[in-house]
Amino acid sequence: MRSIIGLDHIVVMTHDLAASAARWQHLGFTVSPEGRHSAIMGTANHTIMFQDDYLELIGVIGETERNANGRAFLARRGEGIDRAAFTGTDVDAGVAELKARGIVAVGPHDFGRPVPLPDGRQAEARFRVLRWPLDVRPGDLGIFTCQRYRQLAREQVPRTMVVGCADSRVDPTTIFSAAPGELFVVRNVAALVPPFEQTGTYHGTSAALEFEVVPVVRTGFPLG
Repeated sequence: MRSIIGLDHIVVMTHDLAASAARWQHLGFTVSPEGRHSAIMGTANHTIMFQDDYLELIGVIGETERNANGRAFLARRGEGIDRAAFTGTDVDAGVAELKARGIVAVGPHDFGRPVPLPDGRQAEARFRVLRWPLDVRPGDLGIFTCQRYRQLAREQVPRTMVVGCADSRVDPTTIFSAAPGELFVVRNVAALVPPFEQTGTYHGTSAALEFEVVPVVRTGFPLG
């Protein structure tokens, strides 16, 4: 599928979320503080972050329609790996791709959870997901796609910069089929890049170019 670019995370369902988090910490992993999904989900989680993906420990804190399959998994298997989430660049396009193959997806659904930031502030991580048909579980593993708004709540790390035209009909993100956060875009009249100057006047495009290529910026920086 063109809208899937890799593995996002693995979901581990657990009866006792606090005890499970403590066991993973005892094994030497860094476990995030507890997060709570929106009320419609009825679940809470801890995450164990790696460079490009992560493990998500999930426990049910209130029975809802959205967590019925997780509860069924716990009843059937006890605890363990319940789902694999793949990184999607466009969940709505993914629904269309599956439909073209004769597969009816569940969703898309939007939800979120609070995320504590390193400076003490709190942001909200937003997710947009689609799930394969709930009866499609190869090896008893559920499959879904997650659009990565969670990363944008923490930082942006674009590897490509585009100087584009201010014309409202020209959208670099659409032209390059890029996901949110993948392009650093500067737009001006006629997509002009002026010559380098060290004067006291204004240099918006030049400043943006410097801002993008400075190494410390490319390692990621908080939003807002």
